[in-house]
Amino acid sequence: MNGYEDIVIICNQALSAADDHQKALNLKLDIIDFASAAADLIHHNPNIDKEIKNLLEDIMATAKRNGWQNKWE
Repeated sequence: MNGYEDIVIICNQALSAADDHQKALNLKLDIIDFASAAADLIHHNPNIDKEIKNLLEDIMATAKRNGWQNKWE
């Protein structure tokens, strides 16, 4: 390979890494949005079904591992 081909490969790898980073960031933000909605549902519906509440709490726990803070706590 010549120098230009190496540069193209390196640039493509960098773009791919940046794309992966952006996708991971978007996923993190989506999880935080889901957790906020889950917390609101639990807060406003104290008699919510136990299985649904468990699912919502799992979503919230996932978001907490990524820095989310529950506004109702």
